[in-house]
Amino acid sequence: MTLASCASDNDFAYNNGDDNVAVTIAATRASITSTTSTPLAEGETFRLVNTTRRELGRENKFDATYKATANGIEPTDAANYVVWQTGKDITQNTFHAVIPATASYDSFTLPTDQTSADKLTSADWLTASATYNVAAMEDKPLLALNFEHQLVKIVITLTNLGHDLSSLYDLQILSSISPYHHDSTIECIVEPATYNDSPTLVHLKDITNEEYDIPLPSQITALERGKQYNFTLSGGHNLIEITSVSVTDWTTSEIVPDTEDEATRE
Repeated sequence: MTLASCASDNDFAYNNGDDNVAVTIAATRASITSTTSTPLAEGETFRLVNTTRRELGRENKFDATYKATANGIEPTDAANYVVWQTGKDITQNTFHAVIPATASYDSFTLPTDQTSADKLTSADWLTASATYNVAAMEDKPLLALNFEHQLVKIVITLTNLGHDLSSLYDLQILSSISPYHHDSTIECIVEPATYNDSPTLVHLKDITNEEYDIPLPSQITALERGKQYNFTLSGGHNLIEITSVSVTDWTTSEIVPDTEDEATRE
């Protein structure tokens, strides 16, 4: 009788701290082709972890894969989904999410083969996080995730090379990345880095079997996370040069003045 007078059924549920209310999710991602955030494409997947629940040692419903569908964000496995965690000592819920769904939130192995549109997309590592305190999570609000790029995108436009641009081969970016080459554009994703000396930005061979190593412009001493570096390559036999450079944040426009760097064949 004394116990009943001190604790209601609701108090018991709160102390038990094993809430089975599934999260509902809204998600956007930084676009790989524009400077704005966009809804996830239908069929796109991501991994979601309730780190608060995981750190409590819960054995299920803290880590699941979700997919964007015509009906909204849904778990790929209806039996495995993430829930809100409540409990007497719970002050907040923290969530971490990552694209690709097979990746880790904390680390990523960058694929060096990015030679198709799909392979380029799979190299785009994005993460999102959200934290809700007790007051904010009382009504189990919509979990809002905004995925942001964690790597660097490079776009190279080829112009006035004097021969068939599609004939270029043996393309390598920063000595390790095989990029996506389509029409007059080369695209790839690389890791952030800082340089004391200018590395080889582009290695290539042309239709005449000329070989070129074109250095990163000297004024670029770092490749920063979440930015896109745009280069224009122009020239002909024995000489290809970078004729313009711009750096655009994937959320704002920030331009670096044009520069010129030359590369003679080896």
